Amino acid sequence: MVTRVQTAAINPPDVCRPLNRCWLKQFLLAGCVFGLLWSLLVVHLAQIWAFDPQYSFGWFSPILGGYLFFIRWQNRPAPRPKRSAPALCILVFCAFLLLPTWFIIQPNADWHLLTLLLASEVITITLCALYFAGGRSWIRHFAFSVCFILAAVPWFTLMEAAVIQTLQRWVTTLTIALLRLCHVPALAYGNIIQLPSGSLEVDGACSGFQSLQATLMITLFLGALYQASIHRRALLLTFGVALAFAGNVIRALTLSLIAYSQGIENIEFWHDPTGYAILALCFLLVWYFARLLCDPLPQIEFHHNQTNAFFPKRVIIHLGVWVMLVVVACEAWYRSHSSVQRERWAVKFPVSANEYSQIAFSPQELALLAFDSGQGAEWADSGDHQWTGFFFRWEKGPTRSRLLARLHRPEVCLPASGYELVESRGELTVPAGHIKMRFDATLFRSGDEMLYVYYCLWEDQAYGSAQSLSPTTFGRV
Repeated sequence: MVTRVQTAAINPPDVCRPLNRCWLKQFLLAGCVFGLLWSLLVVHLAQIWAFDPQYSFGWFSPILGGYLFFIRWQNRPAPRPKRSAPALCILVFCAFLLLPTWFIIQPNADWHLLTLLLASEVITITLCALYFAGGRSWIRHFAFSVCFILAAVPWFTLMEAAVIQTLQRWVTTLTIALLRLCHVPALAYGNIIQLPSGSLEVDGACSGFQSLQATLMITLFLGALYQASIHRRALLLTFGVALAFAGNVIRALTLSLIAYSQGIENIEFWHDPTGYAILALCFLLVWYFARLLCDPLPQIEFHHNQTNAFFPKRVIIHLGVWVMLVVVACEAWYRSHSSVQRERWAVKFPVSANEYSQIAFSPQELALLAFDSGQGAEWADSGDHQWTGFFFRWEKGPTRSRLLARLHRPEVCLPASGYELVESRGELTVPAGHIKMRFDATLFRSGDEMLYVYYCLWEDQAYGSAQSLSPTTFGRV
């Protein structure tokens, strides 16, 4: 009898096999459900990454965040599952918030507050599921890798514009100072560098915001990869930010010297290569500094004998059904309303006005605005006021038209050309036929020049609606 008992204890595979199969099924189920949940967030962010060049680096964030999660999974602590009513309430609340958030975010893909809300909901649901599966130790262990996607979430528009404009001014000022040290005559007009061969604008791409964001993501990733302390991560982050800013000053200086020596027409050939070279150099220097600052890279250890954690099966199933219902319901509602016949509006410029002339768009402007159809004109009225009018149309499509149409606004673009926002003059209503078009009126200044800006953005509406698509008009007085 003793021998049989010992033999059964020495050969337990048949006893453990049902447990492993059960855990594997739950693990695959949880992977499918959370794969669907995270795909909603990534698909939405990908639309911003594709059309907004300031966040084009975001494509790497899911890959880097997933790699950090994979590494952390290999040395995860022993699971201590918790069944907490507050955590379940938080999960249910965030899951129900998915419906209004996903519904509203479809026509407002550029509303960054909603994007942050969607990311927060997905992250909170994931952390609650990890808490149910492994307890508080799993929350602390996986929190950074789960929240890493926030590094690629767009900033609030006003905050982003303020940072971009500040960086543009700093880059322009330092570039002018360095050019004078090189005995190159240069003057600054806002964010425009005036050279003998022409004018060079420090636009949003040259401001350093894109490289700043990309460097922030890289430093956060390397700090987590090397498992550095908080103080070392802060030092690495500071070094990365300073390096990104210095890199863009070097880029602006290099392009200015090329424009001075070879002519302003050669800038387009060197613009993108210098940007990629500076970004690659920043990455290599940050990586090298991380290796000097931090301990050696920890080895990935695969622990096959760790205790398997059970994800709450009923919660996972209900969550998966709810996420699918949210997607199907929103898609069905919008598709059922997409067949409504809509009015198309156009603008007729005063071709008989004094000094009337059409505006030709450069290839750079066409690539930047990416409109489907558009026109621009200049003219003078009877009071000898100079006017400039633009009318752009973006055809309807899955988020594309809304993002592109709202990406460039006067308060964002005009300061890049050296104009200062003086006053927001409220809303101006202009009757046109049976509709009333509403314009945002603002006043900008550049030296002694005053620029009155009237901006209007409307979607095509159903027949009988009080809205229309109208032009953006710039008037110089």
